[in-house]
Amino acid sequence: MTLREQIDQLRPQQREVLGLICMGQTAGHHPRTLAALARHGLIVMQERVDAGSRGAFSYVEPDVPVDVHLAYCEWAAEQPELL
Repeated sequence: MTLREQIDQLRPQQREVLGLICMGQTAGHHPRTLAALARHGLIVMQERVDAGSRGAFSYVEPDVPVDVHLAYCEWAAEQPELL
């Protein structure tokens, strides 16, 4: 199954979250939605480390691989309701 076919078969909420993550909005998504996208191989959870004035801290956020991002952009371009 191609990436575009996988994207097409997602639930609407999952596609919406994938699109938001593609646009850099990585926070505030339901853990189950993120888990489903990760199971499909459409996102990966990346550990990030930030050094602040009070010391370093780490957190995990979703990231979209480049090939998935391109497939999502191609899929979205074909959706008249998204234009």
